[in-house]
Amino acid sequence: MDRGARLTPRSRRAFLGALATLGAGACAATRWLPWQGPGAPGAAPPPDDLLALAARFVEIGERGRRDGSLWGRLGGSPEESAAAELLTGALAPYVDGVAAEGFELTATRPRRWSLVLGGVPLASAMPAPVDARFPEGPVEAPIVVVAGEGDWSRVSGAWAYVAATMKGTPALNSVRDGKLYDRALEAGARGFVFSLPMPPGTWRVVPPVDKAYALGDSRFPDGRRPIPGFCVDAEDGARIAAAAGHVLVGAVEADERDRFTAANVVARVAGELPATLAVMSHLDGFFSAANDNASGLATLVGLARRIHAVRARGARTASFELVGLAAHHDGGAGMRAFQARDPARFASLAGIVLIEHTDGLAGNERAAAGWPADFNDKRQAFLGNEPWPEIEAALPELVRASELMPAAPVTAHACISDLLVVCDRLPTFTLIQAPPYYHTDHDTLDKISRAGIEHAVDFHLRLLERAGFVVG
Repeated sequence: MDRGARLTPRSRRAFLGALATLGAGACAATRWLPWQGPGAPGAAPPPDDLLALAARFVEIGERGRRDGSLWGRLGGSPEESAAAELLTGALAPYVDGVAAEGFELTATRPRRWSLVLGGVPLASAMPAPVDARFPEGPVEAPIVVVAGEGDWSRVSGAWAYVAATMKGTPALNSVRDGKLYDRALEAGARGFVFSLPMPPGTWRVVPPVDKAYALGDSRFPDGRRPIPGFCVDAEDGARIAAAAGHVLVGAVEADERDRFTAANVVARVAGELPATLAVMSHLDGFFSAANDNASGLATLVGLARRIHAVRARGARTASFELVGLAAHHDGGAGMRAFQARDPARFASLAGIVLIEHTDGLAGNERAAAGWPADFNDKRQAFLGNEPWPEIEAALPELVRASELMPAAPVTAHACISDLLVVCDRLPTFTLIQAPPYYHTDHDTLDKISRAGIEHAVDFHLRLLERAGFVVG
């Protein structure tokens, strides 16, 4: 295809039409579109600079920013669709074809909510889990602070409050580990609220409560939970604890809409070697979503550029499916749609590499929080359930040579994120960190850097070379 041309109005309509493909269309053959650049009047082309590209993904998420709402590049939202179009245009110069693979998903979104103490709304309060449907109407009850095991016997008819702990990130919290929402429910509480030890200031957090976001809710399969749940930051948590015995009023109203249209972006590179590798990064994100996952999307584009360059110099490569996964936080809907759309394509894959959270700086909160300069040395390598020994053996050398990490990462023969959906089907790999601002409204552009993204690109190219997917 002509990599230097521009998108015509007709081909742009074709892309947007494919983006809206629904239902039966998900079973149709992939429609490859020869993307030729963004065609909206006055639209700027995707920037070559990877940090500037990540900034564009952040800006897209911030378009829907509204106080008292959940915003970002949410699965099936206009913001996620805009991110898909941006990714398509950014990948196009380096691939042989690109497609938008549409699908439908079911998801619950909170429409409005409030948690009020002494007549004052708590600014940090977020429904927890954010994808649940709670009983309608306000719950007004006294606060019981659960500081020890014996306190659970006192929460019947009350709001149970727990000052939760976390292991460096909201992703790993004591509510999730201890299944404390279930404890509150079993003890007869009318509501459950917990705080996380966030730094000073107002922090809105969307933490996992009892499951990974890529998994379905087996405990409450229809998404309906018997009592409301909220997460607050440390400052609001202190206010609740100080008001033990006083009345707390909480309510969550879910959006009536629960069906959404989303689309994975799938770019294809036809290689000479007899193998096909999928390299994936998710499109959606809560709030500004700079680390999670504008950094990963920019890294995916940078890797596509590097693969294109080495091929132009004569290297032989495997074929690649470069995928922007939609609705990652909605039960791994994008990964499930990719797998189901073309079973033969999925069966042909030699493996999947997932790119997420590729740079994690302390940013503007460093001094107040007492954080180190970055969290990149906290990365962990998830090597999947299927052996991939050439990757595992190479990791210490590769992270140092690419300047990604100063020392070898901790490894686990397990899966995380979207790879949980396919863990037992084929070899998988991801190198990931979840910083303290994971899934918060502080995951802003100051948390990522040009150098960090470029190091991640270099690491992943070296990984492909070591694993035999790039030769020469």
